Amino acid sequence: MGSLTPPRRSGLPLFLILAIVVGVLVVVAALTGYFVLRPSGSTGNASGPNPEYPTTFDETGLPSGTSWSVTLDGANHTSSNGSIEIRLPAGTYPYTVAPVPGYVAPKGATVTVAAPSVEVVLAFMAFGFSVTFNETGLPSGTIWSLEIGGSQPATSSDQLTVIEPNGSYPFSVEPPANCTATPSSGTVLVQGRDVSESISFAQNSTLPPPTQSEIVLGGSTSVYPFASLAATWFTQNFSNVVISVNQGGSGAGLLAVCAGQINVAMASIPVTAAALESTYGCPSSYATTITITTVAYDTVDVVVPASNPHGLLSLNFDTLNLIYEHASTTTGYATIATLNGAPLPSGYPAAGSGPLEWGELPAAVAGASVGSLGTEQLESGGAGAGGAPCDAPYADDVCAATFGTTPTPCGWSICAGGNATEPATNVVDAFARSDTSGATQAFEARLMGLTSATTWATNYSGLGWTGCGSTSGYLPDCDITVPDTAIGAPALLAAVASDPNAIGYAPDGLARATSGIGTAGIVPFLADGEGIGNGLAANNSTGLAYGGVVPSLGAQGTLAGAIQNLSTANQYVGWRPFEFVTLTNPTGELQQFYIFVLDPANNLNLAADSYEVSVYSV
Repeated sequence: MGSLTPPRRSGLPLFLILAIVVGVLVVVAALTGYFVLRPSGSTGNASGPNPEYPTTFDETGLPSGTSWSVTLDGANHTSSNGSIEIRLPAGTYPYTVAPVPGYVAPKGATVTVAAPSVEVVLAFMAFGFSVTFNETGLPSGTIWSLEIGGSQPATSSDQLTVIEPNGSYPFSVEPPANCTATPSSGTVLVQGRDVSESISFAQNSTLPPPTQSEIVLGGSTSVYPFASLAATWFTQNFSNVVISVNQGGSGAGLLAVCAGQINVAMASIPVTAAALESTYGCPSSYATTITITTVAYDTVDVVVPASNPHGLLSLNFDTLNLIYEHASTTTGYATIATLNGAPLPSGYPAAGSGPLEWGELPAAVAGASVGSLGTEQLESGGAGAGGAPCDAPYADDVCAATFGTTPTPCGWSICAGGNATEPATNVVDAFARSDTSGATQAFEARLMGLTSATTWATNYSGLGWTGCGSTSGYLPDCDITVPDTAIGAPALLAAVASDPNAIGYAPDGLARATSGIGTAGIVPFLADGEGIGNGLAANNSTGLAYGGVVPSLGAQGTLAGAIQNLSTANQYVGWRPFEFVTLTNPTGELQQFYIFVLDPANNLNLAADSYEVSVYSV
């Protein structure tokens, strides 16, 4: 048997072929000055004559695992997590964002790719559909409610409508006393269209025996935590009394008390006897006996991190509006034309030009003392205290270029500025809550002065109490969409505390808590609006002090003066009252409950534990 010998091949040996190929590549490299061997699937590099840099698209607002995509420079990129990274050479590229069912996708734009990297945040917003419950069987005007999607809406109409995004929503019906609902519970499925559900009520054949020791409160969801805690504490001492506390909104509670269906209405809006009769159907026979009792105050404080290096001491509500207006990624809302009560200087950044810088803000309101730098004042444009002409960057300087330097000769004398680590050119990071809450609504309608999605109030008497008229109470309903958001006040406070350039807002009690997040790097401000007696000198043509948002750690500051001076034309706008409303003066067990709630020690503790402000703190 012979041996096996590999056949010979004609032509050049393999090693010689490879040598020739490499030699050609070397010649090409020498001629072009550029030689890259890139393995299959490589996404580029950041070196050589034409480097590529990473651009990261981060989405917010979508549930975990939702697929979304971006088309950049004609190429589509898809992800089911929170980020997409793309590498491209430096330059400006258009991009678009694909729709996601049930969500409003951000508008397309352009992104400028540059070293070392670029990040683009894409905020998706859920939109909802009408879920309508149609009631039959109840007498006209009867209050009924249900629980769905974590809320408890109520109505005296035969229809109750809520707005929900796509999804499955269990519901349970809360029938009026002595009534049965069919169905009493169920599930509605929202799939890209409005849906409806029928509810039939039937009256029970026998009435339950009356209980003199039963007290029923109903109304505002904002008052609910305070009232529920009060009921729990009271019944621990008075075991013969049963107290039920239901939530469904101030209006529902006032309708119910006027109809005699509950003992006490809880309201978080100002209430008058005349309004109870004209709006909520209270019988005229009660006009002289209706009792309205303020049991606490709900407030919103502006907060900055304790590490804020920009020297911000106080600001007026219009300056606060400017901060949020410029930080917003949407446009079309009313434009603020003043800064701490004075006209905006010539050349001041226009709305839509991007977030304001700290150096574009006064350090304090007019008349306030700014340490060793003197008193903040607005000097006449063109002349100034020193008689020198106005300096750059504006025709009328806003303030000094750097906090701590000599005041400029015109415009506001001292600016918020910065330091070497966090300079005055840093932008103000405006934080907002992204969840529905009474605090959010109070901030929109009172502290921000918004009365609709496009309008700010021209005076304090024109302010509303429930946000921009929408059912959700989000700042985007006022056409203000800021990229820095958090769900819930504790999360927002934590975010603000960790960002030296941040400003945000939170419920008063939580921001001032003696333990937890309230001491974790937060300085709360007290906003008292224009003209409140805050000791500032009058510095404008109307003779009123500009007022402002003033940092304070106690409940005895400008907030107290503002709430007590209810008759003044210009008031603190970050507060609203918590009120108990009855048709007659409370007697018996209800009177005992009122005495318990209004006892100074109880009231202070109830307010502290429910993160509100006691009537005795002011």
